[in-house]
Amino acid sequence: MNSLKTLHYLREALHKKFGSTSIDRQLCEQISVAIFTQQKDYISTTTLMKLFGLLPMEQRVFPPQIVDMIIRYLDGKTDEANDSIFRVDNSAQKTSTKRI
Repeated sequence: MNSLKTLHYLREALHKKFGSTSIDRQLCEQISVAIFTQQKDYISTTTLMKLFGLLPMEQRVFPPQIVDMIIRYLDGKTDEANDSIFRVDNSAQKTSTKRI
């Protein structure tokens, strides 16, 4: 599950990377093409418009696969203070399961 804070930082990082202060469909198309060109991950213009609030989201949670693609695209270009938001917590203990 991703939080509103995570989505906010993704938006800000993309704004910063593209040097934009406003967002529109054309910028979403540019971001989509740039992500596909760099890493062969396809994120539609419509999905990016939903991320930026230009279109309504049908789901309460933004797809985690899309969040992962954007994080990989940003490739550490976010502020260091925000990096912890994108890290996965691997400290959780695995529990063993018994077969009965």
